[in-house]
Amino acid sequence: MHPHTKFGQPKIIRTKVQKTFDKIWIRYYQDRAHPCGYSSVKCGKDLQCVYRFELCDGVEHCLNGFDEDEEMCKAFVCSDGHRKCADGQHCVSKQYRIDLLVEHISNCFTAMECGSDQVKCDDGIQCIYKSRLCDRYTDCNDTSDEYGDMCKARACEPGETKCADNYQCIHIDKVCDGLSDCYDDSDEDSVTCKEYQCPNDRVKCSDGKKCVRLENICDGHEQCHDGSDEDKEKCKDYKCLVGFVKCKDGLQCIRAIDMCSVIYSGPGPRCNDGSDKDAEYCSAHECPAYFVKCPNGNECVHQSMICSGEQMCDGHSEDEQQFCKTRSCGDVMSKCDNGYQCVLNYKKCDGFVDCSDGSDENPDLCVENKYCHTGMSRCSNNDPQCIYDSWFCNDYPDCKNKEDENPNICLNRK
Repeated sequence: MHPHTKFGQPKIIRTKVQKTFDKIWIRYYQDRAHPCGYSSVKCGKDLQCVYRFELCDGVEHCLNGFDEDEEMCKAFVCSDGHRKCADGQHCVSKQYRIDLLVEHISNCFTAMECGSDQVKCDDGIQCIYKSRLCDRYTDCNDTSDEYGDMCKARACEPGETKCADNYQCIHIDKVCDGLSDCYDDSDEDSVTCKEYQCPNDRVKCSDGKKCVRLENICDGHEQCHDGSDEDKEKCKDYKCLVGFVKCKDGLQCIRAIDMCSVIYSGPGPRCNDGSDKDAEYCSAHECPAYFVKCPNGNECVHQSMICSGEQMCDGHSEDEQQFCKTRSCGDVMSKCDNGYQCVLNYKKCDGFVDCSDGSDENPDLCVENKYCHTGMSRCSNNDPQCIYDSWFCNDYPDCKNKEDENPNICLNRK
């Protein structure tokens, strides 16, 4: 026994050496089995290696031609992300990209089909989406999607029309809209536009050069180059579209909900003459559906905002409170004990104070008329507060009496 070691230690040393030796032998046999590595293969009996994705791609990479052997390629399984060509021998990317040098194979793609929303480029080895045809950007490697006969033969999609060059398709809404969309500018040609019939939701300017949307007629902003859409004489007799009303001067239409409104909804125009904020004019104006007059009599506010406890209307809050005392809250809201504030029915007895006087969380009221909404439960039999079922036993007290974290309750809920 070695004088400086304990009995058995040399055996441990031999074991470590043996493990290292085993790893060397395993690596040796792996190298013999895969001399080119796992991503490459040998060219038959030759020492040359080629990448696996270079096998059966139509180009000889092995000096002995092994990688393009006909019999071998027929049985060859393509790499991930690739598929067999129509000849059953060669492989190509599933995306039909020319990432493999298959352009030398004339019959490789004869039977390859593109998707229903795709078309094949003239070279026959690439598919692109139909939406990318003739769109000013080259997608086909042979540029046939922009400069070949493909554009001439292309049928436009529903709602589109061909430009004069017979290449490009544009949406019909873009024809004669004042902006050139065709390469040849034919969509804004003055002769074409004079003969063009505008869609039903548009009308032609007096000069015949442009179609503008109906909602842009007499809206206070010129869309026609000749200004005919804002012609004063025509606008005086013009009847606004449904949902729009005339300004005081009779020359402009704005959305009804923006006329005399407390809150401007945008982005539509306001009255150029300022009448949408004129107190005298607004006092005689009738508010649209779901809107009511403020106590001042000249502003309109959505019915859910009036008497909500927040001052939405101009004027003194005392005036608004007096107005709300005589106003009904409707079917979906209830009046607080203070007599002037309305809250939504589902907010009563929900554990959160909404009435300024707290009457919506009055324990006597809530116990007597308590009903928790779906997915909610009362904190306890004697507590009217409702909380979401998922809030029980979540290690955080949500009930004011903290009963939602009561160990006895949580034990039964498990």
